[in-house]
Amino acid sequence: MPCHTFLDYKTDQIRRLFDINILAHIWTLQAFLPSMLEKNHGHIVALSSISGLVGIPYLVPYSATKYAVRGLMETLKNELRISSEGKSLINFTTICPYMVDTGLCKKPKINKLILPENAQISIRDFIDSGVEPES
Repeated sequence: MPCHTFLDYKTDQIRRLFDINILAHIWTLQAFLPSMLEKNHGHIVALSSISGLVGIPYLVPYSATKYAVRGLMETLKNELRISSEGKSLINFTTICPYMVDTGLCKKPKINKLILPENAQISIRDFIDSGVEPES
């Protein structure tokens, strides 16, 4: 993933970020949501990023996709609440980890990244703690 000024991003780089970070969520939801609706049961967990809470310089398109994940989850949750007249038992959780050193960001302008192992442990521990979904 490139880490440079907004104007230096190429169209294909931006499209790839949106394909991976937001459209993949949409296509996955379209595949699995009908079954959840039929059963009126499920828990949708999406992976966003700290970049979806606070815009990160030099990662403008990436941050935009992570904000989009949060928007998708919030909007779908609200839509299901309205369409089910508040009776939907489908829960939503959006995880927003700090910047993880996955090797995707070449030459990061941020000094401290979290190791993938540490991020995985934190997310697993959070889920294992019996996290309550957003209501």
